Amino acid sequence: MNFKTSEEVSITKVTLERYGYSKAAAISGVRLEDGEGNIIAEERSVNDKDRVTLSLKKDYRTVDGTLLATVVVRTAAPTAAGGTM
Repeated sequence: MNFKTSEEVSITKVTLERYGYSKAAAISGVRLEDGEGNIIAEERSVNDKDRVTLSLKKDYRTVDGTLLATVVVRTAAPTAAGGTM
């Protein structure tokens, strides 16, 4: 996920929604990491409305230009072969 800004902004929370063929029980947790693998938003569970709200750590809240974040999903075992997420 890539956040681009034309001026300095503050991002405190990001809400993601699960959709598609997977079931909510297939996801154990979701977190955000930067390009170096540092955790920028602690792991949270998907709620009963298929959403997860992640709070960015203080050092990553101010964006002036670009913030590249990787969405990391921990799946519940076992995951079906050939399944989609």
